[in-house]
Amino acid sequence: MVLIKQHGCRNRFILLLVSLMLLSPASFAQPDIEVISILNNRAMLKINGRIQVLSVGQSVDGLQLLEAAGSDVKLKSGQTVYHYNRQAGMQTTLLKQESSTVKITQTGNGMYFTHGVINQLPVRFVVDTGATMVTISSALAQSLGINYKRDGQLAAVSTAAQVMHAYRVLFDDVAIGHIRLQRVQGIVLEGNMPVTPLLGMSFLSRVKFQYQGQTLVINE
Repeated sequence: MVLIKQHGCRNRFILLLVSLMLLSPASFAQPDIEVISILNNRAMLKINGRIQVLSVGQSVDGLQLLEAAGSDVKLKSGQTVYHYNRQAGMQTTLLKQESSTVKITQTGNGMYFTHGVINQLPVRFVVDTGATMVTISSALAQSLGINYKRDGQLAAVSTAAQVMHAYRVLFDDVAIGHIRLQRVQGIVLEGNMPVTPLLGMSFLSRVKFQYQGQTLVINE
């Protein structure tokens, strides 16, 4: 806490200045973006003084490349979209706040299924609060382009029937609806099981969820 005894306009100005300094710099800072070149679904950018080459869908420093084609580049940071055109220059648009609530209705067999994303590729999850981590099969990992043997850590997972070889991995992002989390711990099981990826507690523990009758409500 900073206390300043006020005497006149000068000290009121000092108090205002100190209050502004105590606020997070992130609340004022906007990225310094310079478009160097536009390739086919890729862009070379200078972001806050650093050269970055991004493909569409990739992110760096909180900026995600949405589009890179012709003379246009679109980047998104939170609810802000930066649109660059060679003729118009850089324009900024504030998006309408998207709902961060996902509602999942229970199926007849008591399960909760929902569509989602792992590393920006679509999957269908089953919500499993008994699973410690987001869990996928090695077959799905390969189709998602995840090199779990190179990037993961060998482990063993005990199931009701057996002990299975597995790899601990770190997913770049996992999302359901408009709820997107980055760097989510996961498990890849050797083989074709589970057939449906498990949305486990490594994701669920970072959000808020509650059961309302036969509906599971998840909030970021």
